[in-house]
Amino acid sequence: MLPTNADRCITSVDDIYTYKSEIATTLSSQSFNYGVDKRGYDSKWFGATTNKYMLWDTSADQLYLVASLKHHDHVTAGDYAYQLRTEHNEATTDFFGMDCEVHQLISRTANGLRGLSMTGRLTAGTTISGSANMIPIYGNLDIDGTINGTGLFAAGYFVVSAGGTFTAIGHLASLWVDSHQEGTVTGEHELVYMTNNGASQMDNAFYIYAGNKITNLFTIDTASGMVSDSTTSNYTFTKTRKVKVVVGAETGYIIVDIV
Repeated sequence: MLPTNADRCITSVDDIYTYKSEIATTLSSQSFNYGVDKRGYDSKWFGATTNKYMLWDTSADQLYLVASLKHHDHVTAGDYAYQLRTEHNEATTDFFGMDCEVHQLISRTANGLRGLSMTGRLTAGTTISGSANMIPIYGNLDIDGTINGTGLFAAGYFVVSAGGTFTAIGHLASLWVDSHQEGTVTGEHELVYMTNNGASQMDNAFYIYAGNKITNLFTIDTASGMVSDSTTSNYTFTKTRKVKVVVGAETGYIIVDIV
């Protein structure tokens, strides 16, 4: 893949421009190999800011990007804008398809820190209808082989690992599901929607392992329409509240003793 004048000595500025033009033409019309298989060369591309660069490290077989990365692809067909697929052939060591860590190096008093942020945005003027769906984060544990062990198998796994100091905290949650839905939904509207349509029996819809201590099973706050005072005189509690539930399309109430 050499230009026509690759063996020609450069004797003038015109030769430099000729050589440059031929190289550009060659690179734009042919594939480019840097090194050969099993014997490559490190390649480092510097940015305009100090200590910002991209490095292909041949000894580690890794590509390092010490800078920010923005990927913008206007996909019009049924394809991925970005796809990550790795295949693991080792049976005992940990393996991560994608490991995302964001380290906070200085104290923070405002704004947020997100390890991984996913947003599915329906832009103004567009419509989703029919059987189409919109899922910002999709977790799927695809099992075609055999499972026989005591490990953890989860489509979604959310853990708060913390050994720091906690002083005045409003909420610390492993999973926070919050709906800011302002528009009127004419169909069913759930904060969490759970189904079991498979052939297997589900033993527990929720399994709670108390561990050290759980003070309350759950707390219901500002739930008008779901919680009301009891009007039945047969109750002997100091005060009772009724929690509305629907089982098999029939409405019932769980009576809660308020002491």
